[in-house]
Amino acid sequence: MEDEEAVRNLAKLLLEGAGYKVITASSGVEALSAIQEHVESINLMLTDVIMPGMSGSELARRAQELHPSLSVAFASGYMDTDISRYGISGGKSHFIAKPYSMQSLYRKIREILDS
Repeated sequence: MEDEEAVRNLAKLLLEGAGYKVITASSGVEALSAIQEHVESINLMLTDVIMPGMSGSELARRAQELHPSLSVAFASGYMDTDISRYGISGGKSHFIAKPYSMQSLYRKIREILDS
């Protein structure tokens, strides 16, 4: 889930290039609909922290109600310690700093899926 089209398309391109099946969404509502539709095949949701309409933490909470075993990775240009004010911490949540490199994105996604 990424509201910026260029960032969303680049992440999709990179992850598909690494062999992952990727479903994109440009809003929290669109992401929740995709999760309901593909609940059996989604293992991880990568979402921005700050988005219009629905925050990343609200999206994660609602997504995990639909799919309790769903892991969530939050991406933000804010420092890891600063995002706690947005309700993001611990559990099945992970963090990747923006801008992220191709290698750091691959490494974080693999780390999460392997855990």
